[in-house]
Formats: sequence, C-alpha cells, structure tokens
Amino acid sequence: GSLSGELARQSGVLDLALKGLSGAGGTIAAADAHVSAEGKVSGLKLHAAGRAHDPFAVDLAGSATLGADANTLRLTTLTAKVGRDSVALAKPVTIAVASQSYRVTDLALTADGGAIEGDIALSGKAVAVDLRLRQLPLHPLALLAGRPFVGGTVDGRLTLSGTPQRPQAHLAL
Repeated sequence: GSLSGELARQSGVLDLALKGLSGAGGTIAAADAHVSAEGKVSGLKLHAAGRAHDPFAVDLAGSATLGADANTLRLTTLTAKVGRDSVALAKPVTIAVASQSYRVTDLALTADGGAIEGDIALSGKAVAVDLRLRQLPLHPLALLAGRPFVGGTVDGRLTLSGTPQRPQAHLAL
C-alpha cells in the first residue's frame, strides 16, 4: 500500500510485515503493522512476537489525530507480554501532545492482576499527576531493578503537583 499527500493530510493504506529478524540475542519472529489515513486522522494496528531471553508479544491499536493545538493518540488496545508478565489497557487511553505540554487521560492499565489508574499532565508551567495503584505486583518492577526474587503487591496513590522546577509529591502506600 501507500500513503500520499502532505504530512498533515495523509490518505491511503500502508501494510508492513516482518518475519525472522534476529540480532543482539533476540528474535522478532513476526511483526505486522497496518496504517490507514484519511486527512488528519490515521488508524494504526501493530502486532509483534518473538523472543528476547523470554518470549514476548505486543498488540496495539488506535488512532492518531493531528490537531491545530495538539496532536492526539488514542489507544484502544495495548497488550504486552514478556514471559509470564503482562500489561494491558483496561479501557482506551488518550495521550495529547501540544507545544511543551503532555497529557494522559483515563489511564487504566492492568499488570499481572494489579492495576494502575489515573491522569497525568505535564507542561513547562505545571505538573499534575494522580495515579492509583491496586494490587500492583512488585515482581516485574523488581526485575527492572535487577532483583528477580522480590514478591508481593502494593496498593497506594501517587500525586504530584506544582511546577517542574518545584514539584510536590505525595505517596501513600
């Protein structure tokens, strides 16, 4: 397929496929991407699977909209699995990017039986974060820190406010 037109007003369909890519100890067994564009709105779907020490799979679907004041990415599906660990959207999430500001609205992720929910807004002038953690497993986070044998879950709330230069944080566990 092909996409044509100016960058701000694409039209068409583009399908990409990749099979059997290996390197640096990992393999992408298969990856497929589909982009459909009409004017300022583009739909996207992605699936990838392979192995990087553990088997992994990623599925993503959503749309991107170019706006006058902000560009918006709306993810309707996001599922990622690495070995036994998984993360998925529980409902669609909206990510808006404007000049020097970023906003994540209605974040609802599930992670191995736990959840992260909330909203995030960052700009050059203000920070506003309200995240709630419910039965969030510590094991995947511990792996990132090089501690593979940590277990348990955490419940809590993280709020940030103020400015980027003087943020104020509150963490309740």
